[in-house]
Amino acid sequence: MTVTTTNSRISYTGDGVSTVFPFPYYFLLPTDIKPYVSGAQLLNGFTVVGAGSTSGGYVTITPAPAAGAPILLLRDPDTLQQTAFPPNDPFPSSATEKGFDKLTMILQRVVDRLSRALQTADTDTTALLGPIPSATARAGMVLGFDPLGQLIMLPQTSSIGAGDMRVDTFAAGVDFTAGVTTALNLSRAPGSPANLEIFFDSNYQGPDQWILAGTTVTFTSAIPVGVVKVFARSGTTLSTQITPDESITDAKISSSNTVLDAIVNKLKFLAAGTGAIYRALRDKLRDRVHIKDYGALGDGVTPASAAIQAAINTGAGRVWVSGGTYLINTTIELRDNLIIEFDKDAKFIPETDNLTIFKASTHAYFSQIRSATLDGNGKVGITGFDLQNFRLQAGLYECYVTNMTNGAVFRTGCFGAKVDGFTAYNGVPNPITCTENCAVIDIINPRLDNETGVGAGTGNGISVQAVGIPNEGVRITGGYIQGFQYGVLDNGLGTRISETYFEQCALGDVFFNGARNSSARDTQHFAAIGAAAFKGRNCDGITIWNPDAGSGARTVLYDFDSTCSNCNEYRAGSNAGYNTPTGSLTYLSQLASRSTQSFTPTVAGTSVAGVGTYSAQDGRISLHGGYVEIAGTIGWTAHSGSGPMTINGIPAGFAPASYSPRRIAQLEVDGIAYTGPGLYAYFNGSGTQLSVAQVSTAGATTLLNLPSTGTLHFKLSYDSHA
Repeated sequence: MTVTTTNSRISYTGDGVSTVFPFPYYFLLPTDIKPYVSGAQLLNGFTVVGAGSTSGGYVTITPAPAAGAPILLLRDPDTLQQTAFPPNDPFPSSATEKGFDKLTMILQRVVDRLSRALQTADTDTTALLGPIPSATARAGMVLGFDPLGQLIMLPQTSSIGAGDMRVDTFAAGVDFTAGVTTALNLSRAPGSPANLEIFFDSNYQGPDQWILAGTTVTFTSAIPVGVVKVFARSGTTLSTQITPDESITDAKISSSNTVLDAIVNKLKFLAAGTGAIYRALRDKLRDRVHIKDYGALGDGVTPASAAIQAAINTGAGRVWVSGGTYLINTTIELRDNLIIEFDKDAKFIPETDNLTIFKASTHAYFSQIRSATLDGNGKVGITGFDLQNFRLQAGLYECYVTNMTNGAVFRTGCFGAKVDGFTAYNGVPNPITCTENCAVIDIINPRLDNETGVGAGTGNGISVQAVGIPNEGVRITGGYIQGFQYGVLDNGLGTRISETYFEQCALGDVFFNGARNSSARDTQHFAAIGAAAFKGRNCDGITIWNPDAGSGARTVLYDFDSTCSNCNEYRAGSNAGYNTPTGSLTYLSQLASRSTQSFTPTVAGTSVAGVGTYSAQDGRISLHGGYVEIAGTIGWTAHSGSGPMTINGIPAGFAPASYSPRRIAQLEVDGIAYTGPGLYAYFNGSGTQLSVAQVSTAGATTLLNLPSTGTLHFKLSYDSHA
């Protein structure tokens, strides 16, 4: 037979069940195979089958090695020659070949052992290291190399690098003769001059005063007369000098968290600039919580939801998401008082279909998500954000969604939320949806493009629905919307669309479908397709001001029918080809241009109206077609009124015919105390009067009582034809 491979060992890992392990190499005797489990050689509890077969055999180990236990099968034949060749017998070819096979296996084992031994390179011309010292001489020492590369013994340091100092003491008249002796023999070889300090009595002798060779110290001159003792302190550089670079490794200190904590607790941070103070580095590092601190890897493979949720649940005000792709396997629940901030090269991807990535199930007051990138990852039914009671400075800022069914869904209680710079691209048929009972959501500079990807040309860019309680006062300002069935589908109350660009929306750019008191102004429209720039059905009080439709490929500018009432439009003069064909104006009244007038506002109490001394009474009304803006400033002192405060003096005829939705006025005050995060005013039904309300942190609304002294500034706008 022949030995056709140099392999003489094979490894496995136990699983707690398997007992049979193949050895696929030629061996002669069962005793040639040495099994090891967890580094220990087995002396019993195993059997070997397959001796003499060139294809090898197998080893059975009982009981089964534990799960995770390393298993090694090693061919290690004895070094005996036990085959006899009697004289004058026929040539024993089989026995001879088997003998050569055994010699080859022995040689392979020798090579295997040598490959694990300390060796010098073939090109190294320095003589081999030489013999290792005796057991007594090498006890407590470690192998080292002198400047010539020769083997020496060095003191063994402790596990944390504290050093192993030793002091040799030499006495005058016993170990040396003062004025005569020039050399002393140490009890061990320090290995390097840096590991040795010499003192004549208490006087330190620098390394320029002596030469070290092995255990012998030779002085440049005889030990001076008068020296009583010579002290030689030897040890490694770790003993008394600065530790060499990388000499203290993680392994050396990781066994003691107490040691690590002690080190970290002493580290300080100092910011740049005048006035900066030292802070504990630990506190500085904890200023911002990172999801990777809780186990998120960002490798696109390892589920990260639990780690992200743990970071959020710390209660930290800001959670940071740095670069990486994070696999979301369960929905991430938002909370109050939270900012989640993404680096631009960070993104979340879902692991499964029909998953919502971020959700506010109950409420998320004062919470914001900034620069998030959410990619649907080819899954179906994905929603980026599903938000309820997302309000009180809550917002989505510069977020980007792609390849998913729904971008952001705002449900009940999302009052005053801000959606700034929201981008949806490539297969997001429903980027922004307001379902019900959302008031004054600001959608600023949206960038919504569904011309490519799965679901291209379908869905609605922004959908203002009325599933239950209608949405009131949703504002859409600037940005562009293209590639949908409808750019904006409005079924809300008082929706405002301003300075937004629309393109390539197949059924229409803006569809007022059951909307009331909504308006669009200064919008731009361009398309090679589309039925109408504006479509109206079952709507009331719609105002369209100064649109700019730049493509004649659209069927008409307006498509309103008899189901619409109190609807108005205004178009400025333009070059031929713009805003044409206009379509029927039967159900749209033409509005006039802008006018202004002033009035004198006052404040009063509802329990006792009272009077006061006014320092400011400035009221202004601006009419822009059917669009009304009312603003004013009132300052007063020594007012005698009491009860909930009202703002009076608004001229009759400007209040809307309907008080639903409630027209909200912005307020700023000086010297007026109130509870909660803000104030607002609203028409209370009289047509000439505003009531003032305060909103608590929990969202409860109460009327504000009239103070005797104060200053307030108010401003509101609405459609007067509603």
